[in-house]
Amino acid sequence: MRGLIASLLYFLMIFVPLAIITYLGVRYGINKVDDDFNRMNPTLPPGKLYIIDRTVRKPDALQPGDLIMFHRPNEEKIPNVVARVIAKPGSVVKIENGRAFVNDVALPDLGVRADLEPLGSMIVPTGHVCILYDNQKTGRPPFPEMLVHERLILGKVVWK
Repeated sequence: MRGLIASLLYFLMIFVPLAIITYLGVRYGINKVDDDFNRMNPTLPPGKLYIIDRTVRKPDALQPGDLIMFHRPNEEKIPNVVARVIAKPGSVVKIENGRAFVNDVALPDLGVRADLEPLGSMIVPTGHVCILYDNQKTGRPPFPEMLVHERLILGKVVWK
């Protein structure tokens, strides 16, 4: 009986930590901002470590202001980057007079550039979020890159 209890305790001492580590490894990822990517500086300066929650990938689970990591399939140098969600599906996004508007409401100061290039009104399609970068010097991404499909979202930044 004593040998059975010792074996059970040994199994639990090995299995439980491995199960916890596996769960955390699947759900969360530790990433580093690429040294050449400065579009989120000073929020995420180059070289900074951050953690993403890989289970938060659907637009309905995200809120304007959240930071997400997403994949840019046509970008070879830095394919995975971080940006700020500014609008969810169904929202109307417009940039005029250097200001970004979502559903005709000016965005609060999220650190985004004040002199954004003009963009006519667009409706964020189902399954997408609209993003902007925080860096004051880089402006807005090109129009197609502002819309990120949920398939390309790798997770929400939960610690920086």
